[in-house]
Amino acid sequence: MTGTVPSPGRSAAGTHRSCWKGWRAIEDSQPLRQASHSRPGERGFTLAEWAVTLAIMGILAATLASLIGWATLVQGREASVNRSSESVHQAGDVVVRLLRGAGAAGRPALAAGTKASVTLCGVRWGSKVVRGTLQLDAQGRLVLYPSSSVPTCAGSDVTQPIPLAPDVQFEDLTFEYHSPSGTGDGCGGRGQPPCNAVTALTISMIPAASGPSGAALEAKRVVTLRNPGRP
Repeated sequence: MTGTVPSPGRSAAGTHRSCWKGWRAIEDSQPLRQASHSRPGERGFTLAEWAVTLAIMGILAATLASLIGWATLVQGREASVNRSSESVHQAGDVVVRLLRGAGAAGRPALAAGTKASVTLCGVRWGSKVVRGTLQLDAQGRLVLYPSSSVPTCAGSDVTQPIPLAPDVQFEDLTFEYHSPSGTGDGCGGRGQPPCNAVTALTISMIPAASGPSGAALEAKRVVTLRNPGRP
């Protein structure tokens, strides 16, 4: 029987150990070769890429902050306009109550009237009956002033100017007078109907504050006099 005769001094086990060491050396060298040849898509971010990413994030953050600031500003303007509109309506309610309450004891409600002012007679003011002229002061506030003595105007003069809506400033206040002969911008003057013929007034109030588009907010009221005099 013939076979391979091991060489002197080298057994079969020694041969296996030598082959195993060689194979392990080959395996240990694979990661080094794989690391030295990275594939596309498997590398990390470079410093330049991080810088670009951070810059984009900064731009997005600045844009978001700008949008939030703009929204806050718009909300603030809308709130201011709403407050102004509410104050104007409240001032209009005060004027309406004065006009509807004028003319105590069936006497004429008006003694004089122009486009910018109206003199009211027989206005119930607490426990008193007073008379006064309604118009704007130099600061644009709605004020009831003492009126000049008019024989046919019921009530006593107010002792001092009375601010009716001190928190509201107006750009303009106008009156229109309605009578059987038509509508005009006054009463009791030349070519105008007598004030005791006026049965209703249209009040137009424009506050100093403007709307979001820059247009003035105008409030109009039509008031029927409850106690008009007779022509």
